[in-house]
Amino acid sequence: MQSHEITIGGEKFSLKSDGDSEYVVNLVKDIQNRYDAVNNNKPPRSAQTAQAFRSMAIVAIGLLDELNQVQKSKNHLSSESMTFANEMSERIDQILAESFSL
Repeated sequence: MQSHEITIGGEKFSLKSDGDSEYVVNLVKDIQNRYDAVNNNKPPRSAQTAQAFRSMAIVAIGLLDELNQVQKSKNHLSSESMTFANEMSERIDQILAESFSL
């Protein structure tokens, strides 16, 4: 497990992850972009609010990671389903061809 120093919303903190550095950086950039889109020019946060923000950022990174993993899984299953459907179609065609040639 690697430790990554990240910054979101001006708050710096450490995040431990099994993901490679590039993957974590991309997750953090996505969260930062989403944060920037809804938090333009907000006033500085108190220490308590900053801690809540850090917790939210960690949860957001985890959720985005889960979403990415589900999308990869979905794409893989979709590909496998298409392959299976094509194989079954070919098999049906073969059976029909054999039936009509008798």
